[in-house]
Amino acid sequence: MGKTAFFLRAYNDIDHIAPVIWKFVKAGDNPVVVFHTDIDYENDYRIKFLMSEGEVQIFRFLDKEYVNYEKANRALYLRFLKRIYDQKRSTTTLIGRIYRRLLFDCSEQITFFKNYDISKCVFEWNSPYFRGEMIEKFFKVAKGLGITTFCLPHGCNMFVHSDVAKSHREMIKRGIVPDPSARNEYDYYIIQNPIRRDGFVKWGMNPIKTFAWGSARWCPEWQKINLEICPSFSPKSKCDDLLKVVFMQYQADYNLEINEIWDTLSTIAECDWVYLVIKDSTRAGTQYYSNEFATRHGHSERIELVGDEAHSPSLIKWSDCVVSFGSSIGMEVLMQNKPLINPTYLIKNRTLYERTGSSLTAENKDQVLSHLKKVFHDRSFSLPEISKKALLREIVYGGLEEHDVLESYYRKIKTGNLMY
Repeated sequence: MGKTAFFLRAYNDIDHIAPVIWKFVKAGDNPVVVFHTDIDYENDYRIKFLMSEGEVQIFRFLDKEYVNYEKANRALYLRFLKRIYDQKRSTTTLIGRIYRRLLFDCSEQITFFKNYDISKCVFEWNSPYFRGEMIEKFFKVAKGLGITTFCLPHGCNMFVHSDVAKSHREMIKRGIVPDPSARNEYDYYIIQNPIRRDGFVKWGMNPIKTFAWGSARWCPEWQKINLEICPSFSPKSKCDDLLKVVFMQYQADYNLEINEIWDTLSTIAECDWVYLVIKDSTRAGTQYYSNEFATRHGHSERIELVGDEAHSPSLIKWSDCVVSFGSSIGMEVLMQNKPLINPTYLIKNRTLYERTGSSLTAENKDQVLSHLKKVFHDRSFSLPEISKKALLREIVYGGLEEHDVLESYYRKIKTGNLMY
């Protein structure tokens, strides 16, 4: 039936799609993985694991323009050039239409698909036109050759409403409904849970093509494997007698109260019985910083700020408890049976953690400190299993009863004809 090609871009894409690739590797399907960015995948622990498990072919088709213009903190002249680039990349502008008519050449992609007998293509979330020219070419050739296209999650949305980003709320305020209809060009658009699936359909996605398949990243089988292969975390200072707390930052554009976040972090940092590790967002370009916090606490032996070099699963394993708001990394916290403190006042969005009662909700920083003290005095504290199961049912199993999520993904992607 040919091979399945997976197109990956960033840390998060690998995190959520690697378990599906692993299933293909273990089944002996010799999948193909294509990177179109400059990510250092050769040293990624998940990619190394995939390569150790069986046959997988990995290629890089570097989209230099896309990488250049997606860099954070661009120089002023690059911002100007980015505006021209955006015009060229758009499918609706005159520049974009002329460029595609005169200068678009997909010969390399056609040759690649035929040489490697590609019969299925798996992309990561978003419009097929939003990830640069290289991905658009692969997508267009796949459609033209009759190759089935899937779009799989590169993250996991835990929210119970649709207007989860600042841009969404600004648009709706002006009476504009966000338009995801370009994603209808994929043959299948996959979301983890029914709540988010329904939200996208209400915005204009084709209900026939939009499915809730559950979470590959958080299914128990892969969660255990990922934790086992994840490089361990070692703190910079001795912290045996302190409460080991990990604070998970989140993407800045998801309606955060950033000043409140740094105020809360300062309050935690001042507790001499806490060793605090602040983990930056894994999504490049969405981070935010506080010079005031760095000045006050940057030299403390009890405070660490870490990025992608410190992996979240191993940080959680090292910790006594985790403070997280909005992020799906709370799933890892619960699956490792660690206390999850959910400061709802730091984000204007509402989540499934509150709805299912699967976290210690804090409505202000005093309640955060109260929860931390509770865990400090009782390190065996954990949340009710019934609440965790309700959350797993919604996110991991797509609102269904417990089943083999990876086997289900594999079987559906491998299906010959369209399932609608």
